[in-house]
Amino acid sequence: MGHEIDTSTGDAAFTEIGDRLTAWHQHGNFMRPEDLIGLPAKAKIIKVADAAILNWTVDPFDIFDGGGRLIKGWKEFLRSDTDFRMGIFPETYTILQNMEMLMLVEPLLEQGMIEFETAGSLRSGRDVWALFRFNSSDPVVQEYFAEEKIIPYQLLTNNHAYETLLAFLETMVKVVCKNTLGMAMNAMGGNSKKRKAGRYPGGILLRHTKNVKSLSVEGVTELWGQMTERYAAVKNSYEAMKQRFLTEEEFAENVLDLIAPLPEDHESPMYPSTLERASFKREVVTELWNGAGLGIEGDHSAYEAYQATAEALDHYDDVFPTRVDRLQAIYRGGSLADKKQDVLNALTTLT
Repeated sequence: MGHEIDTSTGDAAFTEIGDRLTAWHQHGNFMRPEDLIGLPAKAKIIKVADAAILNWTVDPFDIFDGGGRLIKGWKEFLRSDTDFRMGIFPETYTILQNMEMLMLVEPLLEQGMIEFETAGSLRSGRDVWALFRFNSSDPVVQEYFAEEKIIPYQLLTNNHAYETLLAFLETMVKVVCKNTLGMAMNAMGGNSKKRKAGRYPGGILLRHTKNVKSLSVEGVTELWGQMTERYAAVKNSYEAMKQRFLTEEEFAENVLDLIAPLPEDHESPMYPSTLERASFKREVVTELWNGAGLGIEGDHSAYEAYQATAEALDHYDDVFPTRVDRLQAIYRGGSLADKKQDVLNALTTLT
């Protein structure tokens, strides 16, 4: 199944709410916005959870050794509807259930601050997510995003397999090509492999401990509380990037060398093939920047350099393949997200 979308129940665990199909709607259930109009927030959450097949729980069970003796301090965690085993984890591991995750945003849905965009699960339910569209009340921000065809989103992701932290992340999508645009504020503090639980610009990461539920409520509230101010700052950053035009040398140094560095070991037997792959990647991204990219005019600005980067990394599977699920690599701080953030940091530094 494409993108590792969960199909363990026989249906794709994915739903999208919108007026048209997008790149991710290759499977699952499509919902129209009118399907949710007039419903109270809790009813919306339940309806989306049902459509995305997220209406299950992860439950702990005692485990025993070969002699029938209870193994203290550990639990086996199973998915309720398929009995899929998420793993054996310390009994202190606290599950944030799917409905609990979605209910975190109930007040924001009720106030009309956000709207559902997508929801679903990956890898037999190990990873679950919900993407929300943010409705800014600031007319300056509204006007800018409408003009640039950018939609601000909030992504909630959770992992039931003790692999990654619970995450609340801000992201932006360019409507014309569905590129994800990272926050121009050094979002999430650098390389994902070094990230620990804590608060970052544009994101919050939480461990699965006994206070994860209360911290999640605080985290969601905090992240949305100053979102308009942050988006106003992002608007200014993007405007600055649009006014900064790059030379070919600057484009190579701040984009190509970060996402497709040329090999340096000329003596390596892998040098010819590595050089060929890197050169191909660089040619593709350069062509997008020169005007072939969706929504790119070819003005050679830093802004369009980032858009070319995002389009290539998000959608060109054959050019930038990934060993993990592509959706996870793009949205959840994987290798592709890191590359985009590195480029964004470099380009904003130039402005």
